[in-house]
Amino acid sequence: MFAAVGCGGSGCNMAERLSTLSDVDIFTVNTDHRSLVRSRSGERILIGNVEGCSGNVKKGRSCAMKARKVIREKLKPYSDVVIMTGLGGGTGTGGLPVIAKMAKKNGSNVISVVTLPLSFEKERMEVSKNAVRIIRKFSDSLIVLDGSRIETIDPGLSVDETLRALNEMVCVSVVRMISLSWKEKGMFTIGVAEHTEPTESALISYENLMFDHSATKPEGTILYLEGILRSTDRNEVKEVCASIGFEPQMICERTSSKKAVTVMFTPVCDQTFG
Repeated sequence: MFAAVGCGGSGCNMAERLSTLSDVDIFTVNTDHRSLVRSRSGERILIGNVEGCSGNVKKGRSCAMKARKVIREKLKPYSDVVIMTGLGGGTGTGGLPVIAKMAKKNGSNVISVVTLPLSFEKERMEVSKNAVRIIRKFSDSLIVLDGSRIETIDPGLSVDETLRALNEMVCVSVVRMISLSWKEKGMFTIGVAEHTEPTESALISYENLMFDHSATKPEGTILYLEGILRSTDRNEVKEVCASIGFEPQMICERTSSKKAVTVMFTPVCDQTFG
C-alpha cells in the first residue's frame, strides 16, 4: 500500500496536485502552520512550533527530528512511501531525509522525488546538492528533476509557470510509479511528453529529460507509454529509441487518451553528486 508525503511548501503544493490525480493516501508535512491549514488534501502534520524555517535547513531538520516518532507511526501501515519536495528551502531540505529514514525504519520501500532550484538560485543549488547526497542514503529510489532544464526547454516561462510545470511532472511521474508498483533502485530523472504519434512522444520525452543528458546513462531506462495504441507502436518506439542509442524496458497501457503519453525514467550517474 502506497502513501505520498509532501514536505515543505513546495512538497505540500505537489501533494495538493497529486490528490486530484490519484486516490493514494496523502500526508502534508510543514513547519508553517498558516500554509499547512490552507492545504485541502490528506492528513496534515505540523512539525515544530514555528512559522516556517525561512530557508534554514538545520531548523527544518530539527523540527522533523522532534516529530520523528509521530511521522514514523503515521507511515507504519504503508509498504511503499513516496516523499516529495523542492530542495533549497528549510523544511523540505531538512525534513525529507528524516521522513525517509523513519519510513526505512518501518521497512518501507522509500521513493524520494525532489526538484532542484532554478539556475539563478546558486546558493540554494549548493544546499540542494548536499541534501541529495544525504537523501540517497535513506531512499531505495531517488527521482531528481533539475529546474534549470525547464528554462532551457521552454525559456519563455515565468518563474511561477516553471515551478507549476515542475510540480506537474513530479505528480505525473508519481502516479505512474504507483501504478507500476515501483521497486527500482538507484537515482533516476524523468522526461514527460504527449504527442499524437507514440514515436514522437518517446523522442520528445528523451529530449525533455529533466537532467543534463551527459550525466544520464541509457542502460536501465524504463519507458511508460499509454494511449490508443496500435499493435505496431511498441516495436516502432523501440526502433526509434535504438536509433538514438538505447533500448528501454517498455511498459505499454491502452487508454482512451487520443494522444500518446510517455513518461521516461532514465538512470542518473551515481557520481553526479559525489
